[in-house]
Amino acid sequence: MLPQDSFFEVPVSRLDAAEAALKDKTFERQVEPLDYWRRTDFTCKAASHPYLVRALFGYGGTGNYALQWIGTSLIINHASLGSHAVRSRKSALVVCLPDAPTKVYSSVVVAA
Repeated sequence: MLPQDSFFEVPVSRLDAAEAALKDKTFERQVEPLDYWRRTDFTCKAASHPYLVRALFGYGGTGNYALQWIGTSLIINHASLGSHAVRSRKSALVVCLPDAPTKVYSSVVVAA
C-alpha cells in the first residue's frame, strides 16, 4: 500500500482541467508546480515523481482511496458507504511514484 501522504485527490474546482489533461491517457507526469492542483503543502519524497492519474469513486463523502504499487502497475481502490448501488464517477489523483506505471487499474466498492 502506498502511504496516504503520497497522494491526494484533485479538488472539484480543478477536475475539468485534470480530465482535459488526461483526455487520451490514464496518467501524466506532472512538471507544473503542484499548487496548481490546490495543494501547496504537498511534495514527493526523494526518488519519486508526481503523476496525475485517472480515478473512480462511489460515494465521495463516505469513502477513501487505497493505492497499491505492484510491479509496474498502479492499483487504485475506492471504498465507501452508501444506501444503494451508485454508478462510478470520475476523479483524478496526484500520486508520487518511483516510475511511470505501465498500467493503471481502478476499482470501486460500495457497502450498504
